[in-house]
Amino acid sequence: MTRIQGFIPYSVTDWPGKTCATIFLPGCNFRCGYCYNADVVNGKGQTDLGTEDVLKTLNEHKDWYDGVCITGGEPTIWKDLPKFCSIFQKEGYKVKLDTNGTNPRMLKQLLDEHLVDFVAMDFKAPIDEYSKVIGRKLTNQETYRILKSRNIVFDYQEYEFRTTVVPGIHGEEDIDIITSLHIPGAKNYAIQNFWNTGKHLDPKFKEVKPFPKEKLEEFKQIAEKTIKHVEVRSIV
Repeated sequence: MTRIQGFIPYSVTDWPGKTCATIFLPGCNFRCGYCYNADVVNGKGQTDLGTEDVLKTLNEHKDWYDGVCITGGEPTIWKDLPKFCSIFQKEGYKVKLDTNGTNPRMLKQLLDEHLVDFVAMDFKAPIDEYSKVIGRKLTNQETYRILKSRNIVFDYQEYEFRTTVVPGIHGEEDIDIITSLHIPGAKNYAIQNFWNTGKHLDPKFKEVKPFPKEKLEEFKQIAEKTIKHVEVRSIV
């Protein structure tokens, strides 16, 4: 079974409108410099916490929770993810999945088998600009997979697309391309402000300040031209 690399026992921010526990699974196929889960991505997070420990915490206060958020890293790199999700569903918890969309086969399986109840899929940048985010060039196969996952998510009821916006990487044109070309007509889109924790995959991001509220509102106005519901998160 996949190791748990981190656990937040109570969150009201990781699942829109829900109270959940957040579970971090290790490893990722991307290396986004601004990522603040460096230990999780590198597999050096908390390793002494088992599924039983998480369930014990949840079940002791079951009335508090709507469900669990499974994030990373990138959870879909793990073949046993369906089994992992089913463990929580069998205990009566809804499951939210955070994903970068590079494993559409896994995503489709989870949805077809009703093992997740909400999907949050990242669009990190315009497809042609992913290299400035993930630390390497996006392969043609990865591009295909991301766009295929987008289509799978579009056919699902409970979802959001989202972009973490970072000064020096994202601008108005990026938001326009993502929302007008990649996900036009999406039901929900979240613009998430860069969060400077001082612990990033690339140390240079320690010096980066988040976008001010005014700039985030400009992004929101651009996105609202083609997206039904746009939410801005982490306004400084």
